[in-house]
Amino acid sequence: TKIHDAYESLVSLNRTGRLDIKDIAEIANIEDLEEVISLRTSENLYVMIDGLYNLGVGDFGDNIRAENIDRANKIKALVDTYKIPIIVTGELRKREQSGNINKPPVIDDLMETGKFAYNANAVLMLHPQDAEKYEDTNEPVLNLYYRKNKLSPFRKHQEIIFKKNYSKMLEK
Repeated sequence: TKIHDAYESLVSLNRTGRLDIKDIAEIANIEDLEEVISLRTSENLYVMIDGLYNLGVGDFGDNIRAENIDRANKIKALVDTYKIPIIVTGELRKREQSGNINKPPVIDDLMETGKFAYNANAVLMLHPQDAEKYEDTNEPVLNLYYRKNKLSPFRKHQEIIFKKNYSKMLEK
């Protein structure tokens, strides 16, 4: 019943134009994204991109660094042009097997950090307080680190309880 009700709630938000989810088949590159944004400039809009590295920006061959610099610059241009927040997820570099898994991530752990971290107004990173017990805990405590924050002077971290059964996060 709860899953059905949640689904109906999402459908209702979509039908009323308050939630619009697109996948990579509909928005494969930065130009597609800008077209959708430009059609909705009069709305109270924010954009979330899950898997930023999947958003195409052009053919750079094997030069991943140049591609990511271009991607970062184009995302920043969209933020500045349309005055909207764009929230993205990124990948962390894999840590060596011998590394300390409880060590919190830093900006340099982001894949292809360079321009993304430079252009971002905020970089927040989640990490379990006890990574060794994360899989065995239904409500692990996560630390939300504010690794970069141009939006306010807050630079510390917050404790978050992640309720896995509901995919819900709550401030501790």
